Amino acid sequence: MQLFQYKRKTCRIFFLLLFTLVTKLSSGQASENKQSIPPFKIVLTDGRPFNYKELQKGSPVMLIYFAPECDHCREYTKELISVMDQFKSTQIIMISYLPIAKLQQFSKEFRLEKFKNIKVGTEGNSFLVPSYYKIGLFPFTALYDKNAKLLAVFRKPPGMGELYNYLRK
Repeated sequence: MQLFQYKRKTCRIFFLLLFTLVTKLSSGQASENKQSIPPFKIVLTDGRPFNYKELQKGSPVMLIYFAPECDHCREYTKELISVMDQFKSTQIIMISYLPIAKLQQFSKEFRLEKFKNIKVGTEGNSFLVPSYYKIGLFPFTALYDKNAKLLAVFRKPPGMGELYNYLRK
């Protein structure tokens, strides 16, 4: 019980510090141009670099910012993979700030490598994505259509049906 309370308290403090940092790092450019996909650069769980320019043209994009130890993120991932057939033509980019080792463990636990349309990676301490969207809570989701135009931003976990309906348009 004490360990749970410690983790919970540590998580709250961390999110408060992260929110403060993101707010300080926010730039005017990011808030003015949210219609396009942020110019992210990540390192995938297999060690390869990947960036926004490598996204497959003509396919919708679901960008998820998360933390592997976040209970809401874990539940959101479970829900997402349970209905993956609905999203098989959507590029799903899961980005975190945490080290690759934590992301590898998360990816292995949820068997994300079996989904060709999911990429999991870290942006390290650049915090570009949370600055771009002014993210305060995890998981955060942004949806883009096949032309890379913003469809919706979810600051709280949406239902899978809601995500699917946006992407169907």
